[in-house]
Parts: sequence; C-alpha cells; structure tokens
Amino acid sequence: MGRPALLRPASPLALLRPARLLAPLRLTRPLAPLRPARPLAPLRPTRRLWSWLPASLLGLATALTMAAGCRPGTAAGRPASPPAPIASTRYEFAGWYEPARDLGPLFRDVQLSGIFADSKTFADARPLRDPAGIVARYAATRGSTGFSLRAFVEAQFELPRPAAEGFRADSAGTMEAHIGALWPVLTRAPSDQPRGHGSLIRLPHPYVVPGGRFREVYYWDSYFTMLGLVESGRTALVQSMLDNFAWLVGRIGHIPNGNRTYYLGRSQPPYFAAMVGLYARAADTTRALRYLRALEAEHRFWMDGAERLAPGQADRRVVRLPDGSVLNRYWDDLPEP
Repeated sequence: MGRPALLRPASPLALLRPARLLAPLRLTRPLAPLRPARPLAPLRPTRRLWSWLPASLLGLATALTMAAGCRPGTAAGRPASPPAPIASTRYEFAGWYEPARDLGPLFRDVQLSGIFADSKTFADARPLRDPAGIVARYAATRGSTGFSLRAFVEAQFELPRPAAEGFRADSAGTMEAHIGALWPVLTRAPSDQPRGHGSLIRLPHPYVVPGGRFREVYYWDSYFTMLGLVESGRTALVQSMLDNFAWLVGRIGHIPNGNRTYYLGRSQPPYFAAMVGLYARAADTTRALRYLRALEAEHRFWMDGAERLAPGQADRRVVRLPDGSVLNRYWDDLPEP
C-alpha cells in the first residue's frame, strides 16, 4: 500500500506558476507583521487539461487548443476527438532490474548491515552478472567461515561514484562561469548510461543530474535546472529533457520521482506543464505543441479515479471531500522506501 501525504488541489497544474528571476530586494523600512492568508476555495476538476493552466500559460493553452482542432482528420469548426491514452499506467517491470525485488534477502541484509553509510549506494549499484546467479551464490556462501558481506558485494557489483566527482570550482571566476562549467559535468548523454542490469532507467536524450549522490534526473528539480539552462542559452538541452519526460509518460503512464526503477511507484509535484511553458517562452509556442498528449496523459494519471469517488472517499492520488470538492495528494503505489 502507498503512503498518503499532504492534500493538493485537484488539478496538478493549478498551483504551477513559472518562476521569475528577481533582482535582490533592499529593505528601506521594517516589514509589517504578516497577516494570515485567507484560505483558498477548493478547486474543482474539469475534463480539459488546459482549463487548469496558470494565466502565464494561457497563450500556450490557446495554441494547444487550436492545434488540437487542426489535427489530421478533423473537419474545420468541429472539435477534435479526445486523444487516445499514450500507454497503460501499469508499471513495465518486465526486463527492468529492481534491486529490492530481484535481490530479495541479499538486498535486505546489505541495507540492514550498515556496511554503506548511504542506503542509496547499494540500490544504485550495478550487478556485474545475472542477479539470480548472485542471489544463489550468496545463499550458498553466506554461512561459510570468514564470509565478508562487504567483500562479496564489491566482487559482485559495480559500486556507484558521486556525480561530478573530481570537479574543482575556479574560485577566481564569476558565478556565471562556475555554472557554465558545471553544465557539461552534470549532463548525461544516452551513451553515458550503462547497459545491462541496474536500477537506472536509460533515457533516450541528454539530461542534467543534481550531482553528488544524486546520479539520476529528478522530476520537479528539473524545472529549476531548466530555469538556469534557459538563462545560459541551452534551450536544446531543455527540449531534450522534456522529450525524456514525455517518453516516460508514454512508457509508464506518468513521470516518476526519478529515472530509477525504485521510483516508479511515485511521482513528484507535477511541473511538466510549467516546464513546457518555460520552453515555449524561451523558444516558441509551436515547438511546445508536441507535448500536448503527454500533458493530457499526466493529468489523467493524477486525476484517475476521481469520478468514482463518493464524498469522503479517497483513492490513490485523489480525495473527494464531504462537500464534493476533489483534491490531489501524494501517493506511492509501491510499499518501498
């Protein structure tokens, strides 16, 4: 079973407002005491994704609507038929290595042993041979005299290294130069992603990772990365990251927390529409139309089950309040960390 958290408005897009770079503020007088904010009325979902777009994205929404009406096979003046679902929302585990599932008792024993200070280390380690064979060898040797769990793991797995390891900042340079030097260090191309077993989900286009122990792309973090990429003039990299997110929606039905198999059961605050809006402003609106179906599919993922709820009921990512209002909440479909 999943773990619910704070409730969110019914549309995952309702609170998304693209950030704006602000000049530093100077206080000329003490701040007045803050007044409590007035609670917002619950938002009610509608059937159209673009009705939830923030005001800053209305131009894009209008263009998307026009594009939908101009799709092939649609007569002028007639509404386009609803887009077909991109893919099932069932997770495609077939052929994907998931450490907790595939290593079973070995994964449990390593994680509870404390041999790694960071519990993410072993989850990100790449098996050097078939996981089933490793598990069998572990079962056969774990009770032998002098057995070392640490030595066994190091012989059977390639342990991950921190992203951007060895990078040294030029303290004499500017902040802009420092960030510019980091982009290529933190960018991962398809050829950089190892093949074979591993919890990393290979993505078809380049993307930027946070660095350190975070060696994969993260969903909503990427919006703030994209703000920097736009300021650095790297809109092509923004597009490739959007293409990756659209690919994930098409493959598994949503954008997971990150491109690791152990993240497949959960998502993060849905910033995909804000990312598309950011890209549309940095490039042009027509180049953002390609993400329409992925945007609609993500909205369906977040709102799935809402129409079946009676007042006071909840199901996965949707909750219907006693007054009939629908809210979204955090939910993990997998009973794992």
